[in-house]
Amino acid sequence: MQLAQRHPVSASAPDGTAVVPVYTSPRYLHATGPLGFEQLPLVDLLDRIPPGHSLCLNGSAPVSMVLPTDGLAEALREEQADGPPSTDG
Repeated sequence: MQLAQRHPVSASAPDGTAVVPVYTSPRYLHATGPLGFEQLPLVDLLDRIPPGHSLCLNGSAPVSMVLPTDGLAEALREEQADGPPSTDG
């Protein structure tokens, strides 16, 4: 039996932008309170973002950021396909 895909929490940024909260550190995640969460690669999360939503990075941190997702999944996939940058001089 296959489990249904879970949808991320939707919220509003201070300016009213529809966002999905994303945390890069357990410190900022736990500062928001007792939330359920799932840890996954960004490229997998982007497939679940509702249309018209951006990402709100570390909303509980002293500095947070709203990041539009338009084209981000494609850019990440291209980067992964190209491999890591060369360190040859």
